[in-house]
Amino acid sequence: MPDGYQAIVLDADSVVLEAHRAWVVQPHMQQATWDREAGHIARLFGKPVHSIARQGPSLPPYCAAWRGPDSVEVTLRLQPINDLAPPRIDQEWQLHRDARHGPLPDVVACGLR
Repeated sequence: MPDGYQAIVLDADSVVLEAHRAWVVQPHMQQATWDREAGHIARLFGKPVHSIARQGPSLPPYCAAWRGPDSVEVTLRLQPINDLAPPRIDQEWQLHRDARHGPLPDVVACGLR
């Protein structure tokens, strides 16, 4: 995929067990991209079970977790690509969307467990 990747894990019966996607978010588009993706997940799974906000009024939330039916867990994480300096909205960030049928390791960082 341009500016990112997508991976799907199947079981022996071709049932999707996991889906992972990450892509670059252009400068100043963090909040709009977050809102679009979080809205899409919320339409499927309802409100997030947990969400963590970054410090500072101009920065978007960076982690949210959903628990869906049949043990599906979903996380959405937005983070700066460069972690050597304080995050700035005038730089590229990366958005990660992960879903799994069963426990998802990333949900710990988002506060779901």
